[in-house]
Amino acid sequence: MIDMITTTLGEVGKVKMCKRILKEQTSNEGDIPFYKIGTFGGQPDSFINKELFEKYKEKFSYPKIGNTLISASGTIGRTVRYEGEEAYYQDSNIVWIDNDESKVLDDYLYYVYQNIRWVTTTGATITRLYNSNIESMEIKIPKDLNVQKQIVDVLNPIEKKISLNNSICEKLELIAKTIYDYWFLQFEFPNEEGKPYKSSGGKMVWNKELQQEIPDGWASSKLKNIIVENPKSKIKVSDVKNDGEIPFFTSGTDILSTSESIVSGLNCYLNTGGNADVKYYYGEASYSTDTWCITAENETKYILPFVLNKIKPSMDKVFFQGTGLRHLQKNLLREYQFCLPDSNVVKEFSKLASDIFKKQHYLLEENKKLESLKQFLLPLLMNGQVTINEK
Repeated sequence: MIDMITTTLGEVGKVKMCKRILKEQTSNEGDIPFYKIGTFGGQPDSFINKELFEKYKEKFSYPKIGNTLISASGTIGRTVRYEGEEAYYQDSNIVWIDNDESKVLDDYLYYVYQNIRWVTTTGATITRLYNSNIESMEIKIPKDLNVQKQIVDVLNPIEKKISLNNSICEKLELIAKTIYDYWFLQFEFPNEEGKPYKSSGGKMVWNKELQQEIPDGWASSKLKNIIVENPKSKIKVSDVKNDGEIPFFTSGTDILSTSESIVSGLNCYLNTGGNADVKYYYGEASYSTDTWCITAENETKYILPFVLNKIKPSMDKVFFQGTGLRHLQKNLLREYQFCLPDSNVVKEFSKLASDIFKKQHYLLEENKKLESLKQFLLPLLMNGQVTINEK
């Protein structure tokens, strides 16, 4: 039987956070990523300069390698391991426990967080984590650090496989984007001889609508000519319990989960309120009332995510309008002009893109099974219900 002790997070370490960063100290590009609660665990959209980073890192609290960062607002309790990368984190919304490793190992604490249900004593969900909520949270830990390490050694391979699959998915996405840019923005798709079209002397013609030269046989088109609009959802974000295996897309940063799908195949999910954003997913999915779900006809569906991603940087300024709360102006986006490639080129690209999307889907499905296995093991290991035999 494992010798477990009951303690609190506050007894194994103090809650820490970075120094507050003011809005005027950030920019859209720069040296050091600044993660806010909306980009925590994802891609940063704000940056600070190197000088400020070094100054604040030296003078104020900053995570150590191995610390686990925790989201204290938004979707509370999300965790990210700090691996030593140069980055800065929004104060009070992203925090960590500066734990004493003579009491609890960094890696073990990471899994402890994943086994915590952040609820009040009456069972109500906490909407924001304050320092007192975190420090008063009771946890059980093995007294023996070697036992903690044994438990970590069981869970780490699962976590690493999930991380590897996510990394492969990101690389596959980059490959697809690189091919799209090369073929459809630089016009270097393979000609009849398999050589890059434009640099091999392929005929280019001036297009008045696009105000640029495009390959002979290509045309300008409006988005409304190719998109297929899926039915408007009747599901509010507040109605989703986040307890299924089907992704549920919203106009927020987080992707929730549900048990019933609305669509399948390749679809794009656009925020209609809040911050402009475009997501795409291959497979069964669902979405909220404030999400516009679209796809495209035939093989053109495989170029749609990349066409929308090209618009994405300017979407907030051009296609979001209104006084007060701004919304996506769908009619404006429907009228967006883009370069529509020759159907044969689209068909060839769709073969490549389809294989990539299917591979991503396979890896993400594998991750769901791995995550289920991890969630099954976590309470058993964390509560001392199972013993690990050393070989």
